[in-house]
Amino acid sequence: MDNGEGSLGIASSVVARIEVRDVLWFDVSVQFDEPIGEGACMWLNPGLSLIVADVPLKQLGRFKDPATGMELNRFEIGRPVRGFRITYRGLLRPLLMEVWGSRGDVHIARGEVFWYPFSASCGDLLLLVLLGGHREGIMRFRLRDGLSVAASLEYQGVEDSEHVYSGKAAIPLEFIAAPFRVGAYEGEKLIRLYSLEEPPHGPRQIHDAIMEVEGVYEDLFGVGLPKRQFNVVFLRGGGNFMADSLLYLDADYTATPKGLRGSLAHELAHVWWGGLIKPCSPDSFWLIEAVPEYIATVVLGKLGVINLGEVVEKLVRRAREVAAGEGYKPPTAIKLPLSEPESESWRVVGEAIFHEAARVVGYDELNRLLGAHMSRSAASTSRYCIRWADLLGELAALDEKVARVVRIHLP
Repeated sequence: MDNGEGSLGIASSVVARIEVRDVLWFDVSVQFDEPIGEGACMWLNPGLSLIVADVPLKQLGRFKDPATGMELNRFEIGRPVRGFRITYRGLLRPLLMEVWGSRGDVHIARGEVFWYPFSASCGDLLLLVLLGGHREGIMRFRLRDGLSVAASLEYQGVEDSEHVYSGKAAIPLEFIAAPFRVGAYEGEKLIRLYSLEEPPHGPRQIHDAIMEVEGVYEDLFGVGLPKRQFNVVFLRGGGNFMADSLLYLDADYTATPKGLRGSLAHELAHVWWGGLIKPCSPDSFWLIEAVPEYIATVVLGKLGVINLGEVVEKLVRRAREVAAGEGYKPPTAIKLPLSEPESESWRVVGEAIFHEAARVVGYDELNRLLGAHMSRSAASTSRYCIRWADLLGELAALDEKVARVVRIHLP
């Protein structure tokens, strides 16, 4: 298993200054602690119109990554630089979830790389974003009146009229800018709550629910959350997502205590799976959703919110039907972005594979194995990645019958 830092040549830290000048007008400057070499690539979302750039850029046309299906405009940087500034207008059409973008005064930069250049050759795939390690990052926002920012880094306060976020985070850095109401509660965790309207839960309720889920993580997997601050955003529509310290919760999904617990049990698992733990290979992408689905189910079972046995029985039955169905695409063959027609493969079948394994080796053993990876990734000072083949080998070492039950879902 490759847990070492890859030879991506990406600068070890980045400082970004982002000025929201108008509804769809952003001014971005980025500084690196190491020079970005000549011939490096900068990738811009096709929905953005480049207005100003203070580095020589040569447009190389639109690029479609065959591994992910993502489409971006590609520019080559004409000389070595330690930073750059670009000004652009346009919708922030995201790469991984097309429901996101700018809606009036709400700007959502979700899974974007529109201002983060790779100091790698222009032939390298966009997979570098997904496989990139963790580094120190700083985001400095100068906002027009009325806007607030919730970001994937931890909020540090205001300095020289700039809202400063910093911390150790995976690229790409992500943020939402909107005329939010902002509330906060500090207990064992610091919760900053952002919402356009009256949120379904207050910051103290969010704090207590996170602490409850963390307690079950510690009980089942032997790990506590390695983050202390969560920037929690409530908006309506689009589901939930987690990006380092940024926790987006759909106000409709999480309106009830059960919905809130279920959403947190899944999304907080992404602190590790998708956050600290990256897929080493394309055939391992599905783990980043399947493992949090599994974790959420066993956490809800432990909390008594669901009957674990009944839920798992229905899930496994449905997964076997899907896997036996015509046109089935196994999770290991799925490439990002994850699309709706394949969702039963990477959600239902993916999660069922882990429950099938747990039925063979025991839930305690499987949870111990997953918890060991979560613990090691949190302690790692470099990129930590995982391959499905290696994880399956670890399961098979506990009981060789695991390989046989997995083949039911991965024909």
